[in-house]
Amino acid sequence: MSDTTYNKLPDDFFFGAALSGPQTEGMWQAHGKLENMWDLWSNKDIRAFHNRVGSYAGNDMGARFAEDFATMHELGLSSARTSVEVYVNLYHFDMPAYLFRRGGWESREVIEAYASYARAAFEEFGQEIIHWFTFNEPIVEPEQRYEHGNWYPFVHDYARARAVQYGISLAHRG
Repeated sequence: MSDTTYNKLPDDFFFGAALSGPQTEGMWQAHGKLENMWDLWSNKDIRAFHNRVGSYAGNDMGARFAEDFATMHELGLSSARTSVEVYVNLYHFDMPAYLFRRGGWESREVIEAYASYARAAFEEFGQEIIHWFTFNEPIVEPEQRYEHGNWYPFVHDYARARAVQYGISLAHRG
């Protein structure tokens, strides 16, 4: 077996980039966008963010998407996944703050709101979008927000972390 056998990806392999809305979109208060958990946290404690750059900065992909996709193409990428794009990820730790204040993933109301949001996205974009991700890294948020207390609201409660994980699982099933 030659060494080149291991250097070729299968033809149907998706070689791409993964981007999150809060990290890339920029324009965080433009076009009627609601405050999300990253906005809430960075507005409460900007010191918690590297170089004091919160969600308001991003890299302004909203205004520069054509240039960004051209760069990805030049790099030889065959796919891109972001919050709302070619590979759609419906949730990347960016719950609207008002839903968090209503109980977040511990609230059946919020779980049902997410399920309605997902159904609306599938109906609206289902003809154009083939691949969907309902959640980015669904175990990370319960661990970081509720178990280890590293993310806002900095809770250290294993039982709540599991309740949030359960809520995310229900919302995914939605």
